[in-house]
Amino acid sequence: KTKIMVQLPDDFYALTAEEIKREHKKRAENLESSMQLRTKAMREKEEQREIRKYRYSLIRVRFPDGCFLQGTFGVFEKLGVVRNFVRECISDSIEGFNLTTALGVQLPETEDEKTLVELKLVPAVILTFVPANALPNGQPFLNHDLLQQAA
Repeated sequence: KTKIMVQLPDDFYALTAEEIKREHKKRAENLESSMQLRTKAMREKEEQREIRKYRYSLIRVRFPDGCFLQGTFGVFEKLGVVRNFVRECISDSIEGFNLTTALGVQLPETEDEKTLVELKLVPAVILTFVPANALPNGQPFLNHDLLQQAA
């Protein structure tokens, strides 16, 4: 895996009208689907069919200082691989950390043997980096070598 930090322009995060329409249509379909009475087996089968479409998962880790770390992983790789990738990229002064989903669900180390598919981190997810210890003001979370490559 290559560690390269890419600075994205602000307009990268701005949605176009077409993207907003597509997202609205997708949400409307999901709402309609959730309103239908279906058995658990039917829901799981549909979910598995949807997941089989993907071979890779794009994982972005958001740091408290606003930086993002991005990696692409196979959908059957374990969460431990993602955690090790993050560990290799952070400053040595960080003793420990947790990863949480956008909904605030923690992904503890006990989940490290589960695949990204099992944890529903497919096709893409933004995780939040939560350090176990506070860093001095201004000290970056990412290691110096990685920041030098990005500059």
